[in-house]
Amino acid sequence: MYEYIMGKITMVSPLYIVCENNGIGYQIFTANPFSFPEGEERRVYVYQAVRENDITLYGFRTAAEKQLFLKLISVSGIGPRVP
Repeated sequence: MYEYIMGKITMVSPLYIVCENNGIGYQIFTANPFSFPEGEERRVYVYQAVRENDITLYGFRTAAEKQLFLKLISVSGIGPRVP
């Protein structure tokens, strides 16, 4: 499990950001991608969701945001992507 990824934000889209670390670009879904300025070096706290046919990273600006997210998804019936 990853705690955070430190790297340069190389792309910002309406649904996710790309954080480059050591030549690898990580696609990270986040609630507000535009709060991560493109071109800046940032620490992105991440949650890795592993399913049968999918591995997804969800990103947060602070460790406190990540902890709140972890508490929310611990409730039965709530997952990272509830429509």
